Amino acid sequence: MARPIQTPVPGTLLRNEFGLRGRVELQLGEEIIPVVNVADLARGAGVPIERTVTGRFVSNGVVGEYFVFQMVVPPSTLVRLGHLHVWADTAGTLKMHLGNALAATPASKLTIRFSDGRLTVPDFINPAVFPTFDTAAAGLGNDCEALYGIASADTPLDLDLSHVVVGSDDNSSYGFVEMSYTIANAKVQGTLTWKEYVAG
Repeated sequence: MARPIQTPVPGTLLRNEFGLRGRVELQLGEEIIPVVNVADLARGAGVPIERTVTGRFVSNGVVGEYFVFQMVVPPSTLVRLGHLHVWADTAGTLKMHLGNALAATPASKLTIRFSDGRLTVPDFINPAVFPTFDTAAAGLGNDCEALYGIASADTPLDLDLSHVVVGSDDNSSYGFVEMSYTIANAKVQGTLTWKEYVAG
């Protein structure tokens, strides 16, 4: 089926991508020129919107177990982490690891949504990753790149993780981000934002 081009959408795309001002009029020419997409066209349906996602989690304390978190990034996908806001009812340390070191995959999914207001329904574009959390008999051992202290529930931890990029642009490699809390029986809750870049 032919796709209409005599609409304001292509001109809007060009203005947004290249910082053009004024109205951009497009007309068909007689030449055929190969082109490359310079933006996520969201399946060609309208102006592209950056895929920024927010996830929330609440993990109640379980006797003898530790809070654990895992984000699995599928092949051909890159994820840049954003802001992490987390707090616990007991002072401790949050460990973060870029890799797959947890003994088992956490079973509970974060409650996630696009921060631009789109709904996550089958007829639209869903986020590429659905992070999970849980409690486990063992958290991360020495397999961690970063340690973040949480003094108490009155002083939540706020982190800018925008320097962390996870995933791969090939079609076979998975990326992992894992976290665990060092205190058993603790209730841990928070929010995490990230941006997704999915190969077309």
